[in-house]
Amino acid sequence: MLLLQFSTSHYCRKARLALGYKGIDYQVENLTPGLHILKLRPLTKGLTTVP
Repeated sequence: MLLLQFSTSHYCRKARLALGYKGIDYQVENLTPGLHILKLRPLTKGLTTVP
């Protein structure tokens, strides 16, 4: 699983804590606010938000 996140977002922190608690292996990729749209749109069919 790949978690796309902003490193300072408390919502992303909650997602990391939940994945760790459930024992799910994941990789983290930090995004730059503003430029994240270029990465997210092709992967999510238009969605531009992260956890």
